[in-house]
Amino acid sequence: MECPFYAQNRHDIRHCTFVCVTTPEECAYYNPDTPITDTELGICRSPTVNYCRVYDMSGDPDRCKVCQTFYRLGDDGKCHYKFMWVIWLLAAIFLIVVLFIVFLLFNMGCRTM
Repeated sequence: MECPFYAQNRHDIRHCTFVCVTTPEECAYYNPDTPITDTELGICRSPTVNYCRVYDMSGDPDRCKVCQTFYRLGDDGKCHYKFMWVIWLLAAIFLIVVLFIVFLLFNMGCRTM
């Protein structure tokens, strides 16, 4: 008999032990932090949403319900940085300054003495 999923057994006192499970309920029973069955990897895993404070376990397991500070919840269920527009603005200002300096240096190099 082949094991469909392996879950870390958090009920014993030994280090790094795994048990064979067949359902998501068994995954959550043996390790509450890994309630999702991943058929590609054959393991029980935790949700994979970056910067998430509270996961949304009602439907798609990789969705967030509440994001961490400075992040907002997007329509895709992922957390996105609130101030990304500031980074893009600073990058644009930096690019303009660099282009202006290059133009000045080129202009000074083309002058005749």
